[in-house]
Amino acid sequence: MKLGIVTPVGPGHQEAYEACLQSIQQAWEHDQGGFSELEILPMWDLQGEFGRSRRRNDGIAIAAQKNCDWIFFLDADDLMSATAFEEAAPYLDDYDAIWGNICEMPFGKFDQVRLRGRQLKTTENVDDILKIDPYLTLQMGHFVKTACAASVGFEEAMNTGEDFRYYLQVCGKYRFIKAPCIFFINQRGNHSQGPLSADGNEWRAAVQREIRHVLASRELSAEIKLADSRSVFHINNPFDIIQRCLCQGAFFEQAELLALKDYVGERKVIVEVGANIGNHTVFYAHHMNPARIFPFEPNPHSVALLDKNIRLNRLEGLIDRRGIGFGLGSSSRNCHVVQSDMNNLGAARLEEGGDIQVRTLDEVMHDEPVDFIKIDAEGMEFEVLAGGSACIAKNRPLIHVEVWNQGVPQFEAWMRENRYKLITQVKMVNAVNFLIGPQ
Repeated sequence: MKLGIVTPVGPGHQEAYEACLQSIQQAWEHDQGGFSELEILPMWDLQGEFGRSRRRNDGIAIAAQKNCDWIFFLDADDLMSATAFEEAAPYLDDYDAIWGNICEMPFGKFDQVRLRGRQLKTTENVDDILKIDPYLTLQMGHFVKTACAASVGFEEAMNTGEDFRYYLQVCGKYRFIKAPCIFFINQRGNHSQGPLSADGNEWRAAVQREIRHVLASRELSAEIKLADSRSVFHINNPFDIIQRCLCQGAFFEQAELLALKDYVGERKVIVEVGANIGNHTVFYAHHMNPARIFPFEPNPHSVALLDKNIRLNRLEGLIDRRGIGFGLGSSSRNCHVVQSDMNNLGAARLEEGGDIQVRTLDEVMHDEPVDFIKIDAEGMEFEVLAGGSACIAKNRPLIHVEVWNQGVPQFEAWMRENRYKLITQVKMVNAVNFLIGPQ
């Protein structure tokens, strides 16, 4: 079985490639594993006129012409592990593409070789690649059948992120594994500086776009097992602050929610202002045994996920939908959503004008009993409190509210005026979560 090693050699990497080539030869001399022939294919681009994707594609074509059964893609500033071929051998019959663990070191610092911390150690499931920070999943050094690489190829028009587009396509079409092996050592700090190069921030932004694009047409879910309950959430952006936490197997603000249970108690009527995608809603339903939940959420992007998560967790009979699609304020009016950070859906805010109806809590709840109100309204908390003054005066509920730092003195004055006392608080960077109850 013949292996071709494809290495684009870009601007400033000619000397680094000499060490790379030596590491390949040493690994081959150590143990050829399941391979009988080796074809070393440096793809020169010292002026940076072609770009790494073009040269990788050229390398795939040449490997096919030379009848290579497999390809290993190795960057010129990286080093082949001495046991790479030996460690790959057990996987060659069962998989079409084989990645190993990410092993790295500062360029030339052989005494600082280490495995990248917190990385995904092994998987055969593309969902894991989609859920986890891409920095912790796959890197270029991998074995792949030549025919599979040729069917996917690299997008030459992309300056960065083309690696992950390729990974996702290969993993989506073929049998792959990230195995608990080390195939190469990533030397950090000596990147090519050609006209088609990009920095780490540009790479991360491009990869996030690729993953969000895939998830626009793919169902992805995260599961949380807590106590005796199982909760499931639909994920369309694993980089969103809340969804990222869910992908890691925990509720967002889980410790705070667990502490809240004992204060609120069971069989309570809960109003949730700013339900977002349902993180708190599902927690309340599965861990607080409520009598009824009234979620309020105006952002259409959040509502779409909130609806899916209500259905996924079979909460339709527990949820009163009158507030879904509506905002709450101090008066009735129309607004629109401003979303400044696509990776923080919960930070969306309402501004005047638009087609989203804003109503008051008093108007929507009428004479419904209320035991607990949660308010996360991105700076509109005082409007929500004003619009719910009658409901609050009548029911005297516990209130859990996020208050931006600059509004804390005003909120303390509100507590005094409305005869509420502080139960507990959690200070964050830009805000404080208060839990208060009637005096």
